[in-house]
Amino acid sequence: MKNILLLFILFFTFQLAGCGGGPQTITLNLHCNENCNNDNAVVIKIYQLKNAEKFRHASFESIMRNPEEFLGDDIIPNSKIEKLLVPNETEDFSDVELKSDAAFLAIIGDFYSPATDGWKQIIPINSDLRNVKVTVLENSLSVVIDN
Repeated sequence: MKNILLLFILFFTFQLAGCGGGPQTITLNLHCNENCNNDNAVVIKIYQLKNAEKFRHASFESIMRNPEEFLGDDIIPNSKIEKLLVPNETEDFSDVELKSDAAFLAIIGDFYSPATDGWKQIIPINSDLRNVKVTVLENSLSVVIDN
């Protein structure tokens, strides 16, 4: 009887330890304003990064030419989201899995005439991150984080 009780306790202990231990997921909402990119479609690329230093210092030309090559090992494999948005379009990505070694979300807008600042955004990943809303403006990105 004691052995059965001990097995019962061990079973439920392991079950409880596994609860809530799954990967962190977020919702991404992408919205393109009516005058985004001078009334043209825009490609939005989102990467999960281990480190953000190269991204922070990147020029538009260097990162748009070949982001995977430029960012190298900072990019988490199989974490890229790419979406072509037309003016007034909205796209939602639910349950986007954040990789365990990801420390940042890097967002890039491929604009016809990018703003000096704002064509790229970096978001630190923490355990409270739940919803990220990206709005594509005329030549820049606006990001709102809702935890």
